[in-house]
Amino acid sequence: MREVFPRLRMSTTQPLDTVDAFRVERSDRGPDPTFKVFGVGAGEIQGARLTHVIADDVATFANSLTEASRKKIISWFQSAVLTRAAVEGLQVRVLANPHHQEALPEVFGTMPGWTLLRRGAEDGGRLLVPDLMSKTQLARKRAELGPFAPAMVDAQTPRTGASMFTDTGIERCLRAGDGLSLVASFPPGAAQVYSGVDIGGGVGRDRSAITTIAILADGARRILDIRSGDWSGTTLVAQMRAVYRAYGGVMGVESNAVQGLLADLAADVPTQKIVTDAHLKRFGMMAFAHEVESARWLLPSEGGEPEHAQVAELIAGMKGYSPSSHASDVLMSALIAREVAARAFDVLADYDGAADAEDAWLAEEYGILPDPAEQRFRRRGCVGWINIDVRGDC
Repeated sequence: MREVFPRLRMSTTQPLDTVDAFRVERSDRGPDPTFKVFGVGAGEIQGARLTHVIADDVATFANSLTEASRKKIISWFQSAVLTRAAVEGLQVRVLANPHHQEALPEVFGTMPGWTLLRRGAEDGGRLLVPDLMSKTQLARKRAELGPFAPAMVDAQTPRTGASMFTDTGIERCLRAGDGLSLVASFPPGAAQVYSGVDIGGGVGRDRSAITTIAILADGARRILDIRSGDWSGTTLVAQMRAVYRAYGGVMGVESNAVQGLLADLAADVPTQKIVTDAHLKRFGMMAFAHEVESARWLLPSEGGEPEHAQVAELIAGMKGYSPSSHASDVLMSALIAREVAARAFDVLADYDGAADAEDAWLAEEYGILPDPAEQRFRRRGCVGWINIDVRGDC
């Protein structure tokens, strides 16, 4: 700084040095600090006069999840930031990862006077910052990030609908759940209640999650509760009992190998053991996505935004899911809850719709055309679960 700006000094005539602002020595007597930091959505920015703006992570994954949250950030940026120009030609730089085609950087990048620059970790196979991450480390990071790697590593904007859970379907479910919230308890007999338990790897590893839903009279799936944590086996069993006391119903428990022992430990809770095999993750998840597309799931929301952080986490799991990636803990618990409900309610089994949706998705994403024999198999009622009445046939 001294070499480039040898005369730069902190102001002595108008001293100002706080945690979020400071003033350098300058000729004008304006009240504004030379540099000031604002938080996203800050109201105090209204009185500022700006010549340069550097916005860092204004558009995040969390506030890019829904149409309402994206529009809210863009509206704030337009009304609170861009209107505060003290000079003609306010210089603005927005730094962000690409999270959605309609997020702030992408929207402004298409406007006159704005330029959208993308910088990934590599340029033509050459690492841009080799001292930070080697190619081996980068490959490991890609595997860890899964479906988020193109955005976070290569600065590629995710395509709308790249997941089998589409933005359109999720927005419909948010609108359908407007005004609803997660509830602490549910009246016995008001509706059929089902919970799904996804078991994590124990303390310090994958989290465990429990999602509870009620099947309403019209077949809609209302989410009553979502909880997750870095729980030990004892704590998880205690959470299962707490959920049963609050909501009742039947609880599906992931039962791959030794995980099935947890259902035995909670013998006082009505449980069904669910094996989360490749068949369930493929066909069950596709049927789940088809229901979301049809707005059959009521996602608790307020003004188009998730009403609770756990609901936002479920949406994030939907948006990031692909058959080649690891499903999030909350998404898997919701899938298991749906599976238990599906075994009790034949009306939930929209087999043809799920099969058609998967055929269209596989053809569009991977160019894979449906196999006629597999289509017949699925249309006999074997999407995501095996109906007891046709077990032998399947």
